[in-house]
Amino acid sequence: MANCGHLAACENSQDFYKCVCPKGTVGKGYAWKRPCSDVDECNTGNACGEGAVCINTPGSFRCYCKQGFKINGFNRCQDIDECQVPANKKNCEKHKNALCKNIPGSFQCVCKAGYQGAYKDCKDEDECNSGKHECSPHADCSNTVGSYVCKCKKGFSGGGRLCADLIECDDPSKSGVCHPTLAKCVDFPGGYKCECKVGYHGDGKNCTLADECKLGIHECHQFATCINTRKSYECSCNKGYEGNGFTCKDVDECANNQNDCGFNKDGIECVNTNGSYMCACREGFTGNGKTCTNIDECKTGAHDCAKNAICTDREGSFSCKCTSGFYGNATEKCIDIDECTTKKACSSIANARCKNTLGSFSCECKQGFERDDPNKDCSDVDECLNGMCKYTGQTCINSLGSFECKYIDECNSLERPCGSYNFLECVNNLGDFTCLCEYGFNFDEENQFCEDIDECSNEDYPCDEHATCVNNEGEFECVCPEGYIGDGKDYCTA
Repeated sequence: MANCGHLAACENSQDFYKCVCPKGTVGKGYAWKRPCSDVDECNTGNACGEGAVCINTPGSFRCYCKQGFKINGFNRCQDIDECQVPANKKNCEKHKNALCKNIPGSFQCVCKAGYQGAYKDCKDEDECNSGKHECSPHADCSNTVGSYVCKCKKGFSGGGRLCADLIECDDPSKSGVCHPTLAKCVDFPGGYKCECKVGYHGDGKNCTLADECKLGIHECHQFATCINTRKSYECSCNKGYEGNGFTCKDVDECANNQNDCGFNKDGIECVNTNGSYMCACREGFTGNGKTCTNIDECKTGAHDCAKNAICTDREGSFSCKCTSGFYGNATEKCIDIDECTTKKACSSIANARCKNTLGSFSCECKQGFERDDPNKDCSDVDECLNGMCKYTGQTCINSLGSFECKYIDECNSLERPCGSYNFLECVNNLGDFTCLCEYGFNFDEENQFCEDIDECSNEDYPCDEHATCVNNEGEFECVCPEGYIGDGKDYCTA
């Protein structure tokens, strides 16, 4: 069974069949492989031609003429000339100087050629002023109602749109007015003139021998002299210039050594000028150009050496150099050298340190050191000799480059500071010490000794009610009676 798709036709042969898409469609025709699909002829852009509307149909298309068009004998839409319709023509031409103009698919009422504006109010257009004329550049344009007229100017001939130059010099009636021997007729576009020959001057009708130099009608260069001759003139370049007189250029006397300045002699130099030269003092010298003396810029201050730089005068100039202890461009800025950044600075002096100064450095003793001779090492200062420790009970301990103030611990530094009394304890204070009785003793000031405290004589002695208080030297103890156990202070249990 054939498996042709939609729109396809099945064609049988003896051994096989094939599916064929009809005209107006594309594809293989098989239901399973590229079935037939409609071709939209209207998308080709020119199926119906100008003035028609294309409507696609299955397998084909139709063309309908737009408004203002009709089918012609070639089955194409042809524009209808609406101006052939009497009513349309009459409707336009009822307005003065208007007419009907056909356009594709319609018509317009427009002003006639030579008029402008809305068709209901057409006014004459001045083509001459608007530039919409076709007159020759050598013609005069004259505006007329609805049009214009072209007329060739004097010295030209033609219809006005094309104008040719008249060769007046070929006309004896015109060229004959020129002097017969001393002038010639010169034609130019739109006219002619009589011109005296070289060596003569006048209006061309009357010519006399000319002094071109006096009249200023020569062509000599501005730096040349005009010399009148019998029939003409000559030009000669002035002194200091060279050339043929019509072209003159300056002679550089300095470059050609045609001067008396002398080559760089005593600060003198040659300066070229137009037509001459002058001797002047070179830069760095002063004088009148004949005698020049060197300017000492260092003394006059006319140098540009930087601060901390030394100016050295030279012949015609000067030089700048940063002073010792500085570096850099001596005409811009001299920068201080920090000698202390090098390891060698002050390294030969013991216990000294380097201090940088502007353009130099100095070696100073470190704190705690001093010297009385700049060629010797720095030695330690014994600050303890100067009474540096000011508080009572302090002692001064000198060290290399420094010192320390310490308070004296009399309890540890003195032998038996509290004497030979028993039960006395030494307590160190700031600047002194105190002798205190040990715990369990009171100091007897009258007899100057520590007396044992009998804690058991105190009614509030801290023993259990069943315990017995036993006083000892500097302390006491609570003893439980026989048959009791406990610590005696907190409890005694039978």
